[in-house]
Amino acid sequence: MLSLMKILVVDDERSNRELLSALLQPHYTVMLAENGEQTLEIAARSSNRPDLILLDIMMPGMDGFEVCRRLKKDECTTNIPIIFVTAMDKIEDESKGFSLGAVDYITKPVSQPIVLARVKTHLQLKYNNDLLLQMASIDALTEIANRRALDTRLSQEWQRVLRHSSSLAVIMMDLDLFKQYI
Repeated sequence: MLSLMKILVVDDERSNRELLSALLQPHYTVMLAENGEQTLEIAARSSNRPDLILLDIMMPGMDGFEVCRRLKKDECTTNIPIIFVTAMDKIEDESKGFSLGAVDYITKPVSQPIVLARVKTHLQLKYNNDLLLQMASIDALTEIANRRALDTRLSQEWQRVLRHSSSLAVIMMDLDLFKQYI
Protein backbone atom coordinates (compact mmCIF):
# COMPACT_ATOMS: atom_id res chain seq x y z
CA MET A 1 0.00 0.00 0.00
CA LEU A 2 2.76 2.46 0.90
CA SER A 3 4.45 1.89 -2.46
CA LEU A 4 1.50 3.59 -4.16
CA MET A 5 1.95 6.73 -2.09
CA LYS A 6 3.24 9.94 -3.68
CA ILE A 7 6.08 12.08 -2.39
CA LEU A 8 6.76 15.62 -3.56
CA VAL A 9 10.46 16.55 -3.35
CA VAL A 10 11.03 20.31 -3.31
CA ASP A 11 14.50 21.82 -3.64
CA ASP A 12 15.91 24.59 -5.82
CA GLU A 13 19.13 22.58 -6.34
CA ARG A 14 18.72 19.97 -9.08
CA SER A 15 21.37 17.69 -7.55
CA ASN A 16 19.43 17.52 -4.27
CA ARG A 17 16.17 16.73 -6.11
CA GLU A 18 17.92 14.02 -8.12
CA LEU A 19 19.56 12.48 -5.03
CA LEU A 20 16.28 12.25 -3.10
CA SER A 21 14.38 11.10 -6.17
CA ALA A 22 16.86 8.29 -6.85
CA LEU A 23 16.66 7.22 -3.21
CA LEU A 24 12.84 7.20 -3.06
CA GLN A 25 11.83 6.18 -6.59
CA PRO A 26 12.30 2.43 -6.10
CA HIS A 27 9.78 2.55 -3.25
CA TYR A 28 7.34 5.39 -4.00
CA THR A 29 5.97 7.62 -6.72
CA VAL A 30 8.11 10.76 -6.71
CA MET A 31 7.12 14.21 -7.99
CA LEU A 32 9.56 17.12 -8.19
CA ALA A 33 9.30 20.88 -7.70
CA GLU A 34 12.06 23.46 -7.73
CA ASN A 35 10.34 26.37 -5.95
CA GLY A 36 7.53 27.36 -3.64
CA GLU A 37 5.05 28.35 -6.34
CA GLN A 38 5.36 24.97 -8.09
CA THR A 39 4.91 23.24 -4.74
CA LEU A 40 1.66 25.05 -3.96
CA GLU A 41 0.38 24.36 -7.48
CA ILE A 42 1.16 20.63 -7.35
CA ALA A 43 -0.19 20.20 -3.82
CA ALA A 44 -3.46 21.93 -4.70
CA ARG A 45 -4.28 19.47 -7.52
CA SER A 46 -6.89 17.16 -6.06
CA SER A 47 -6.29 14.50 -8.72
CA ASN A 48 -2.62 13.98 -7.90
CA ARG A 49 -2.06 15.40 -4.42
CA PRO A 50 1.12 14.19 -2.68
CA ASP A 51 0.92 12.08 0.47
CA LEU A 52 4.14 13.60 1.86
CA ILE A 53 6.30 16.62 1.03
CA LEU A 54 10.08 16.81 1.49
CA LEU A 55 10.68 20.56 1.55
CA ASP A 56 13.87 22.60 1.44
CA ILE A 57 13.82 25.87 3.39
CA MET A 58 16.33 28.02 1.52
CA MET A 59 14.86 28.72 -1.92
CA PRO A 60 14.71 31.89 -4.00
CA GLY A 61 11.42 33.76 -3.94
CA MET A 62 9.22 31.96 -1.45
CA ASP A 63 11.17 30.07 1.21
CA GLY A 64 10.14 26.70 2.65
CA PHE A 65 8.77 28.23 5.84
CA GLU A 66 6.30 30.32 3.84
CA VAL A 67 5.36 27.33 1.68
CA CYS A 68 4.67 25.29 4.82
CA ARG A 69 2.63 28.15 6.31
CA ARG A 70 0.47 28.36 3.18
CA LEU A 71 0.00 24.60 2.88
CA LYS A 72 -1.10 24.30 6.50
CA LYS A 73 -3.51 27.23 6.09
CA ASP A 74 -5.28 25.65 3.11
CA GLU A 75 -8.07 23.20 4.00
CA CYS A 76 -7.17 20.98 1.01
CA THR A 77 -3.49 20.60 1.90
CA THR A 78 -3.39 21.00 5.68
CA ASN A 79 -3.17 17.24 6.30
CA ILE A 80 -0.20 16.62 4.01
CA PRO A 81 2.78 15.86 6.26
CA ILE A 82 5.85 18.01 5.60
CA ILE A 83 9.43 17.01 6.36
CA PHE A 84 11.95 19.83 6.09
CA VAL A 85 15.18 18.70 4.41
CA THR A 86 17.61 21.58 4.80
CA ALA A 87 21.15 22.74 5.49
CA MET A 88 19.78 25.03 8.24
CA ASP A 89 20.88 23.22 11.39
CA LYS A 90 20.16 25.74 14.14
CA ILE A 91 17.72 24.75 16.88
CA GLU A 92 15.72 27.94 16.26
CA ASP A 93 15.16 26.95 12.62
CA GLU A 94 14.10 23.43 13.55
CA SER A 95 11.77 24.79 16.23
CA LYS A 96 10.25 27.24 13.73
CA GLY A 97 9.68 24.39 11.26
CA PHE A 98 7.81 22.35 13.85
CA SER A 99 5.79 25.37 14.99
CA LEU A 100 4.63 25.90 11.39
CA GLY A 101 3.33 22.32 11.22
CA ALA A 102 6.20 20.18 9.91
CA VAL A 103 6.23 16.60 11.17
CA ASP A 104 10.00 16.13 10.93
CA TYR A 105 13.26 17.95 10.21
CA ILE A 106 16.29 16.42 8.46
CA THR A 107 19.56 18.31 8.02
CA LYS A 108 21.81 18.09 4.97
CA PRO A 109 23.90 16.27 4.04
CA VAL A 110 21.26 13.59 4.44
CA SER A 111 21.79 10.04 5.62
CA GLN A 112 19.99 7.82 3.12
CA PRO A 113 18.87 5.16 5.65
CA ILE A 114 17.53 7.89 7.95
CA VAL A 115 15.59 9.57 5.12
CA LEU A 116 14.05 6.24 4.08
CA ALA A 117 13.14 5.34 7.68
CA ARG A 118 11.54 8.70 8.42
CA VAL A 119 9.67 8.81 5.12
CA LYS A 120 8.33 5.30 5.71
CA THR A 121 7.27 6.18 9.26
CA HIS A 122 5.43 9.35 8.24
CA LEU A 123 3.75 7.68 5.26
CA GLN A 124 2.57 4.85 7.52
CA LEU A 125 1.19 7.39 10.00
CA LYS A 126 -0.56 9.26 7.16
CA TYR A 127 -2.04 6.04 5.79
CA ASN A 128 -3.32 5.01 9.24
CA ASN A 129 -4.73 8.48 9.90
CA ASP A 130 -6.51 8.56 6.53
CA LEU A 131 -7.94 5.10 7.21
CA LEU A 132 -9.23 6.18 10.63
CA LEU A 133 -10.82 9.30 9.15
CA GLN A 134 -12.49 7.20 6.50
CA MET A 135 -13.74 4.67 9.06
CA ALA A 136 -15.06 7.47 11.24
CA SER A 137 -17.29 8.76 8.44
CA ILE A 138 -18.66 5.45 7.10
CA ASP A 139 -21.45 3.45 8.71
CA ALA A 140 -20.14 -0.05 9.42
CA LEU A 141 -23.47 -1.75 8.67
CA THR A 142 -24.47 -0.01 5.43
CA GLU A 143 -21.00 1.14 4.31
CA ILE A 144 -22.44 4.52 3.33
CA ALA A 145 -21.59 7.97 4.65
CA ASN A 146 -22.74 8.58 8.22
CA ARG A 147 -23.91 11.68 10.11
CA ARG A 148 -20.33 12.88 10.69
CA ALA A 149 -19.69 12.75 6.93
CA LEU A 150 -22.95 14.61 6.31
CA ASP A 151 -21.98 17.37 8.73
CA THR A 152 -18.56 17.75 7.08
CA ARG A 153 -19.95 17.77 3.55
CA LEU A 154 -22.77 20.15 4.47
CA SER A 155 -20.25 22.57 5.93
CA GLN A 156 -18.11 22.38 2.76
CA GLU A 157 -21.13 22.92 0.52
CA TRP A 158 -22.32 25.83 2.65
CA GLN A 159 -18.91 27.51 2.25
CA ARG A 160 -19.17 26.96 -1.52
CA VAL A 161 -22.66 28.56 -1.52
CA LEU A 162 -21.29 31.60 0.28
CA ARG A 163 -18.30 31.90 -2.08
CA HIS A 164 -20.35 31.60 -5.26
CA SER A 165 -23.60 33.22 -4.08
CA SER A 166 -25.54 30.15 -5.18
CA SER A 167 -28.19 28.02 -3.51
CA LEU A 168 -28.25 24.66 -1.78
CA ALA A 169 -30.93 21.99 -1.47
CA VAL A 170 -31.01 19.13 1.02
CA ILE A 171 -33.36 16.16 0.91
CA MET A 172 -33.85 13.96 3.94
CA MET A 173 -35.86 10.77 4.08
CA ASP A 174 -36.71 8.16 6.63
CA LEU A 175 -36.92 4.47 5.77
CA ASP A 176 -39.35 2.48 7.85
CA LEU A 177 -38.27 -1.07 8.64
CA PHE A 178 -34.75 -0.29 7.38
CA LYS A 179 -33.23 -3.61 8.52
CA GLN A 180 -35.42 -5.49 6.05
CA TYR A 181 -33.53 -3.81 3.20
CA ILE A 182 -30.11 -4.98 4.34
